Amino acid sequence: MPYVESKRSVYSEQRFRNTEPGKYRNTSETIFTNECEKEDYLIPLYSDTSVSAIWEYQKGSQWMKYPSGINVKIEKAYQRKKTGKIIIEMDRTTYIVIFSRMIQANVNNKTEMAVRRKD
Repeated sequence: MPYVESKRSVYSEQRFRNTEPGKYRNTSETIFTNECEKEDYLIPLYSDTSVSAIWEYQKGSQWMKYPSGINVKIEKAYQRKKTGKIIIEMDRTTYIVIFSRMIQANVNNKTEMAVRRKD
């Protein structure tokens, strides 16, 4: 296999050094390589703090709030389809939150807990 010379190191470093934080500027340099490095990709980050509802599950007689990231995922899924469901992972356990029944079902042992949405 022929050797492919890479110009990536000089151009990548220069491209990212001259870019403002949070913004990506297209460059005209071409990267000649057969390998991809993590700095060759820019993955946009979206704010996960823009939901106003709080989701809780009932553990015994207590209502427990979901962690922030999971709360956002549940709320976004609920907004897409209020009769749908979402699969979540929490504390190394997989659950299905079923909006039409307002329950959280444990996939492994089939136990169910009530869930609620607070505006």
